[in-house]
Amino acid sequence: MTTDSTEVFQFNKICEVLGFENVNEILFNWNESELSEDGSEILIYVDSRSYGPKTGGSDKVEKKEFIDWLKSDGPFDPEVYGEDIGDDNDWLRLIEKARNIIS
Repeated sequence: MTTDSTEVFQFNKICEVLGFENVNEILFNWNESELSEDGSEILIYVDSRSYGPKTGGSDKVEKKEFIDWLKSDGPFDPEVYGEDIGDDNDWLRLIEKARNIIS
């Protein structure tokens, strides 16, 4: 399996086990993205004020980016999520479950 197909498999497994709502919660907290309606893609909605000439709509986010972030210290970065992120038991449990699925 190539690296990209590994991340796609891992992402799909996370979606299957955690469910649409939980995955969307993680994605939104990661970078304000969400699953497409059929769950096959990660979409981030762009705003023309933030992204220059792009006039809105959505862009796809690579599943590899998400998997890399999930495996990193990123989900617990106090500069992004606040100093108390380590005390958020729901967040800890959700990230731990996702990590266990792909380990």
